[in-house]
Amino acid sequence: MKCTEIKTHQLLLTEREHAELGKYPFTKEIELEAAMCAWEALIDRRKEPWEGGAAQGRYCCGNLALAIHIGYCVANVDDRLDGFAYDWDFVPWFIGTCVKWDTAAAYISGTPELVDNWLDLCRTCLVQPVPEPSDEDLLRDALNLIAPDNPLAQQITRRLAQ
Repeated sequence: MKCTEIKTHQLLLTEREHAELGKYPFTKEIELEAAMCAWEALIDRRKEPWEGGAAQGRYCCGNLALAIHIGYCVANVDDRLDGFAYDWDFVPWFIGTCVKWDTAAAYISGTPELVDNWLDLCRTCLVQPVPEPSDEDLLRDALNLIAPDNPLAQQITRRLAQ
């Protein structure tokens, strides 16, 4: 499904999902926030330049805004996403999971397609617990925070990275 073809009233949503969408109508502010978060997520995951250029990438993110909003409302029924950030957790997950990036439409025309089961994916997204950081990760982060310029701390941090 092309993200520009989404019609909310045609989606197979539960009553609670419709209620969640009703609490958060798709305003220009929400559209802009979704597009900006999508742009950040796209920049973070990009490995090669777009064939259509960065302008097409931004246009693509604007076209994804409604799908991201609907996906978030569906995912957040009963506050299932409590503890997960919209901008740093949900939107990058959505960009990486629900969008078909292997089509020319995504990059060249700026009209990305969604995977067929994108709503079902949103219903179960991010429900797995985030893995706890290892002791090594905690120590490295603490040393970088407390003594970033200390030569001994830098040496320990390098060894932990090996």
